Amino acid sequence: MPKKPKRNNKNLIFAVSDTHFHNRSPENDIEDFFLFLEKVRREAGKLILLGDIFDFYFEYKTVIPRTYFPVFCELQKTSKSGVEIHYWAGNHDFWLGDFIRDLGVILHFYPEVITVCGRRILIEHGHNIDSPDILRTILQNRLSRALYSIIHPDIGIGLAGIVSRLSRAASENSAPDISQFIRYAQGKFAQDIDSILMGHIHHPHLYREGEKTLAIVGDWFNHRSFGIISNGRISLNRFSQPPM
Repeated sequence: MPKKPKRNNKNLIFAVSDTHFHNRSPENDIEDFFLFLEKVRREAGKLILLGDIFDFYFEYKTVIPRTYFPVFCELQKTSKSGVEIHYWAGNHDFWLGDFIRDLGVILHFYPEVITVCGRRILIEHGHNIDSPDILRTILQNRLSRALYSIIHPDIGIGLAGIVSRLSRAASENSAPDISQFIRYAQGKFAQDIDSILMGHIHHPHLYREGEKTLAIVGDWFNHRSFGIISNGRISLNRFSQPPM
C-alpha cells in the first residue's frame, strides 16, 4: 500500500530570519530555503518569518521583482498546504503590503506576545534594540513612499540594493554586542515574558536564565540557522539537506 503523507504538527512552529534574498543570491541559498519550506510543510503547523527575508522589500502596486518571484511562489505553496505563516517586518522591509497578504501571509509590524503551551513568547525582528534606523524612518514616511514609487522599478530597486548591501555588510563585518540584547531580555523577563524570539543579528545565539530564554535565530546565508518552538520551548537548529 502507498505510504500516507505525514501530517504536520499544529503545535510545532518553525522560525527563520534574515535570508536577505537579492538578485545575486547563490542558487544553493534559495534551493536550501525551498527544501526548508518543504520540511515546514511536512512537519510544522506554523512558520514565523522574523524579517529581512528579502534584502530590500518595497511593494509596488503593479510590479513584482523578478528575482523574488520563485520565493513568493514557495511561500504561497506553503500557506496553501495548511501552514500558518506570520511575517514580522524587519529593518529591510520598508513596505510590506497587500501582495504579501494575498500569498496567505499574516503581517506584523510591531513586537507581539503569543502564548504557546502556557508560555508567553515575545516575537520581534530586533532592529529597534541596538540602534535607530534612520533610513527606515525616512522611507516609511508617506511622502517618501509616494515619491519613491514614482521612480522606475529598475532604478528604484537598483538604488535600494546598493543601500541594503552597505547595511548588510556593516552587520556582517561587526561583531554584535550581545550584552545589550541580554539586558533587553532581562527587562522583559521581569515583565512576565517567558521567552523572546528574534532575528536581526546575523549570528545565532541562545541565552537562558533559569526557565527564561532569549533565542536569536541568526541568518540563513551564513549559518542556515532556524528556530523551533515545541511545547512552548525554543531551540536553535541548523538546516542540512536530507541524504540522497
